[in-house]
Amino acid sequence: MNLLNSLKVLIVTDKNIVKIGLIEKLESYLDKFDINYQVYSKVEPKPSIETIDELMNNIRSSGIDTVIGFGGGSCLDAAKAASIANKNPGHIGNCLGLNLVREKVPILFVFQRLLALGVKSLNMQ
Repeated sequence: MNLLNSLKVLIVTDKNIVKIGLIEKLESYLDKFDINYQVYSKVEPKPSIETIDELMNNIRSSGIDTVIGFGGGSCLDAAKAASIANKNPGHIGNCLGLNLVREKVPILFVFQRLLALGVKSLNMQ
């Protein structure tokens, strides 16, 4: 067993990223290296504290040691907040502010998707 096989990964994204298939390439790489992963795709715009709590509980109960935020800013914010809340006692609200994160978080990767949908070029005359 190598290091990659021992990882437990949680991909944090939203339903639209899954729906349009952007996550498939990432999943194929994880599958190729036989990496255990789960997908959490319920992140909403401006994620709620309830979403962060659900993610944090998922990380704790599943023994997740690596978090991948995949998508727009809300997905990345949710992944970061859940990672921080997981390793720091109490509610996520206890970590809001400077120098309040005391414990190391799980390994965290973030991948921002950049899409320009329906953008028209401007004709400047």
